[in-house]
Amino acid sequence: MDMPNPDPSTRLKSFLREAGLKSTRLRGGERSIPFVGRTREWMYVARMDADWLNLYVMVCALPDETGLRARLFQTVAALNAKIRLAKFSESGGRLILEVDYRAEHLDAAVLGNLVGLLHSIAEEHYPRIFRVVTGDEVLDALAPQLPRPEAA
Repeated sequence: MDMPNPDPSTRLKSFLREAGLKSTRLRGGERSIPFVGRTREWMYVARMDADWLNLYVMVCALPDETGLRARLFQTVAALNAKIRLAKFSESGGRLILEVDYRAEHLDAAVLGNLVGLLHSIAEEHYPRIFRVVTGDEVLDALAPQLPRPEAA
């Protein structure tokens, strides 16, 4: 007699535990997975239904300044062209990095690899994104054009 598949949130919790990833239950069966990175702490969020796993992490809030926001979108569009499987996108005023994966192909090893993939992409590209959002990239570009202070 075949055992029925457990509900997706139970499968997700089991896969995370088997992959050696600590997680906490959030609303609606979502799970948060904390990581300490080189540049900051990251909180990955996984949710799964019968067909799909969605795994994402918030990278930053979108800047209010139109010029910085446009530059950020230009930067992540260029990054998305180079990145496979995962993509940067906007969600509720935030820049997120996410991946969608078919649940039927998911097991603990694959889930662990997907979390690792997102983490490596986030860690690699966050410094550049941070410089765009804070305006440091613009200041760096302008610095050679600014007059230098006279030596005293």
